[in-house]
Amino acid sequence: MAMTRFKLVFFVPATNTGAVLDHLFSRFPQRVGKIGNYERCAFSSRGTGQFRPTTGANPAIGVVGELEHVEEDRVEVLVHDEKPRGRLTAMGTKSTPPSGWVR
Repeated sequence: MAMTRFKLVFFVPATNTGAVLDHLFSRFPQRVGKIGNYERCAFSSRGTGQFRPTTGANPAIGVVGELEHVEEDRVEVLVHDEKPRGRLTAMGTKSTPPSGWVR
């Protein structure tokens, strides 16, 4: 089956961006972040995310019921795969899979 190119978009606390990208590029070196003769390609833009954990949440950042603001990066990487969702969805948590796929 031919490889299809997708764009994976996700948000990550700014302090963790490097570690998350290193993990993706190391775990999937032939599939993530390759453009022609270049590797480890990504785009990120910084901003402030906000969220309020609700009852039943187990937040790594913040407190249930309280509005939290976090400096985050929006990260975009190209993924070459026939069906990337199953392979890379494991990157997210049970309650927060990667934010989006663009084909």
